[in-house]
Amino acid sequence: MSRETAAASVAKGAALLDEKDPGWWRADTDRAIDLDELELEDAQRCVLGQRCPLVLRPGEQDANGGPFWAYALALAGAEPGEEDEWLNRRVNAWAEEHGFEIGPDADYPELTAEWRKVITERRSA
Repeated sequence: MSRETAAASVAKGAALLDEKDPGWWRADTDRAIDLDELELEDAQRCVLGQRCPLVLRPGEQDANGGPFWAYALALAGAEPGEEDEWLNRRVNAWAEEHGFEIGPDADYPELTAEWRKVITERRSA
């Protein structure tokens, strides 16, 4: 993933969060993103993992992508109980398109740096 691609997909993801989760970038909000902990490769420490407002049942924190997957399903418009291989591919493609996740040969540090940059710029404005 090139820097331009990372920037474009993160911009798309930030715009989506602006619409669906207003104030997502703020440091003074519930479930504020901890930039020191931000790591896109970790389903608990990524943008969606840290922002997930859903209450997960015991065992769901680590299973199936935990809070990342739960919030991705909700933001992507998946219907409850609509989990199958087709849905997984659709939501994974959606997550990649919006800069929340990238494919198997991904540069997660680059994507994490881009999210950190966007959030830092918004917090300092």
